[in-house]
Amino acid sequence: MATPKDEHLVLSSGIGLAGMAISNFYEAGRDAFETFRDEIFDVIVKPNKTTAVHWYSYFQNISEEIDNISSNIDENDFLFNFIYRKLDEVNLIPDLPKSDFYNCTDEWHENCSCKETLDKWIKFVEDNSSKIDDLIIHSAFQVIFQDRKFLHDFHLELSG
Repeated sequence: MATPKDEHLVLSSGIGLAGMAISNFYEAGRDAFETFRDEIFDVIVKPNKTTAVHWYSYFQNISEEIDNISSNIDENDFLFNFIYRKLDEVNLIPDLPKSDFYNCTDEWHENCSCKETLDKWIKFVEDNSSKIDDLIIHSAFQVIFQDRKFLHDFHLELSG
């Protein structure tokens, strides 16, 4: 007898994305489908592993999150910790040195290696963003799939 394949779920990020997707659906109704209207229609007509709920959950974009943090917060240590937590959650910790902003003597990180190291971590995330996003979206789908009321309302709205 075959055993079920162990599956890694990115629960913290998946739960956050699921909550956002469900809230958006109830706040925006049918308008919530418009962003991925064609993709959702395609998977209804020709089902595959990516469902309408998956497409609907495509709010996830790790590269955009990093851009938002770096343009709104001047604290490099906050950004590095965010990146490290996300990569740890998806089991993709690279073999890169860690930035040590706490022990750095250059307050603005202009003449040290901290910023250069952070840039390498950002590049790693950008190079793997599709995989990271897919893992988070899949985890959100697993959470959403447990919400029978949402699925009922989602499919009722979708059928309209």
